[in-house]
Amino acid sequence: MDTDQVNKLITDEIEEIEDTSVKKFIKDVLAHERKHIDRERYEYKSKYKNYLQKYSPEEKND
Repeated sequence: MDTDQVNKLITDEIEEIEDTSVKKFIKDVLAHERKHIDRERYEYKSKYKNYLQKYSPEEKND
């Protein structure tokens, strides 16, 4: 993620997150949005679903 393109207030908050998976998830979402910020009605649903699957812990079947 190019931090020069994201508000410092946001990047500072992200850096305070201790959970590495959550931090990476948020950074990936921000990087994705920055790439497509000028596109009108860009479809994020599938990309966000991929990020959620990538960073969510697997559920255990007890």
